Amino acid sequence: MHNWNSPQELQRDIFLLIRTANVWTGIYLWEMLIHMSFEWDFVKRRRIFQWQMVPYFISRYSQAIGLSCLVATVNSTRPNTCRIQSVLTFSLEISVVFANINFALRTMAIWTNKLVTGSISIMILGHAGLVVLDTVNNRGHWVPEGTCVAQDPARTYRNVMIIRAYTMGFDAILLFLSAYKLVIENKRIGRGSLVRCLLAQGMIYFVIAFACNAIATGFLIWKPNFELGIIGTAPASTFTVIAACRCVRHLTELLAHKAHQFRAPITATGPMGLDTTLSHGEPNSGTCNTRKP
Repeated sequence: MHNWNSPQELQRDIFLLIRTANVWTGIYLWEMLIHMSFEWDFVKRRRIFQWQMVPYFISRYSQAIGLSCLVATVNSTRPNTCRIQSVLTFSLEISVVFANINFALRTMAIWTNKLVTGSISIMILGHAGLVVLDTVNNRGHWVPEGTCVAQDPARTYRNVMIIRAYTMGFDAILLFLSAYKLVIENKRIGRGSLVRCLLAQGMIYFVIAFACNAIATGFLIWKPNFELGIIGTAPASTFTVIAACRCVRHLTELLAHKAHQFRAPITATGPMGLDTTLSHGEPNSGTCNTRKP
């Protein structure tokens, strides 16, 4: 049987962890760069800023801060890099919290049900509470091998696994609610419904977020060693935030496209500025086509 805790294996896994951290950071920064025009539209006032965009910007830029701190930590040979351990942890984890808020707002918008909205809000608070507790308890220290490690690796690992499992469960619930609503709207309204368009074209982002967090949780449960156990957390948070931000941009573009197509304003009566009642008056021949987010 392979010894996952041998010195040679640990050295290879640390090297892999460092290199993959650089890869995920590069992918995310490129994703930010190619979609910077979306933010620029708000600066130039081509788009109207609404409160629903706050989670989008927080998740997008806190992830960038967290990945930058991660790269600085794993590539540096200076002891003072341990000081940013708390910033790194909080930024990466809070970005996922707000990414899930983006998904949650979309789910609440298509349901417009007080029970669903209240339950999702409680889950959001629970997610944020876990992140705050983990940040408070997470500290790093410098070791002679020339790297920054957690002061209590066992507790840090346990906290990461709890948060990742919670995130996976939250994503699964949002995915189920959205898929269920898609089936209902498909039977009740028909193909041309705006609500159905939003659901059908946005489902892929929910699936990506759930799959990424499920894979990361699987590695954490498997735990061949500490390094390989946590290796899936950075890509999971990266692609979750990317999927959530693309979901928001897609919704914004689609609503703008529909408003222009029917030459009628879409009333912001629910989360994400979506009035689901407008879908009942749309012709069934309407399409969901719009440019990519």
